[in-house]
Amino acid sequence: MAYGAVGSDAISSELWKQSWASATGTYSINETIQPLYRPASSLIANPDLKWETTITRNIGLDFTLFDRKVSGSLELYKNTVKDLLLVRDVSPLTGFSFTQENIGQTSNKGIELTLSTDIVTSE
Repeated sequence: MAYGAVGSDAISSELWKQSWASATGTYSINETIQPLYRPASSLIANPDLKWETTITRNIGLDFTLFDRKVSGSLELYKNTVKDLLLVRDVSPLTGFSFTQENIGQTSNKGIELTLSTDIVTSE
């Protein structure tokens, strides 16, 4: 029997904060010249991002039958991935094109059976 959870950080570690780049030009506040900045990419930051999590569960049974003529194993497993990291479009009115979010979940389950036989034995 086994149970485990593992995280995936398959994205940049900077996606939780907004990055800015200098732009050409200036503007004035109270007659003081200020530099211009623009977003460094078309991705809007998401401070709520977290790692994807894969949870794996399995249970198995090894067996032998008929005086060790037949042997094998039977395993049941279920893998679940939660908080999938996916790109989602955002309204162009924001000045950005997309954002990265933890949305979605997948599940994979099944049975594995392995058999071995030793039918003919010579002495």
